[in-house]
Amino acid sequence: MSDLKVYENIQVSGVQYDFSRHPHESIPHRLFADWTALTRKIANAVNPTFNIPAFPEFFKFTTVMIHSDEPYPSDENYYTLDFVYFELTGDKDYGIRISFENGRWSGDNSVVIETTEYVTYATSFQPNFIVSSHIPKAATSPLARFHIWHEAEKTPEIEGIFARHLEYCLSHATT
Repeated sequence: MSDLKVYENIQVSGVQYDFSRHPHESIPHRLFADWTALTRKIANAVNPTFNIPAFPEFFKFTTVMIHSDEPYPSDENYYTLDFVYFELTGDKDYGIRISFENGRWSGDNSVVIETTEYVTYATSFQPNFIVSSHIPKAATSPLARFHIWHEAEKTPEIEGIFARHLEYCLSHATT
């Protein structure tokens, strides 16, 4: 049985970026590519059948308008904001979604990368998440929190992936 384990302050890229001072749309491509590569390795350690294509050289975000209290607008004081995302889908409906919101009044517009696996339930086709990570808007460097659903015996393998990725980040650091 899988349990949720949270990993804090994981360096996702050697590219330095101040999330608190710059818009998420300006995040360097390599930072997204490095973060996605790490997420992919973790997902593959948890589920060896997880497979997605290589991160594209170029990609474009899609923007949709959502209500502040989605998915069920119930507050009469709701407002609209932009939900910005990019999805990379591979075999068996596995994928990775990069997303963030623009315009949330609370100001915590984290950047999120999460894996998706679409599972058919009795009445719907819904995403199932194995790995979810985020960097808050207040961050001044690419340190993420990871939420990973995995078996306890996978912990050493996952920690090893984080350690190797940190070595990669340090050896490919840029400002």
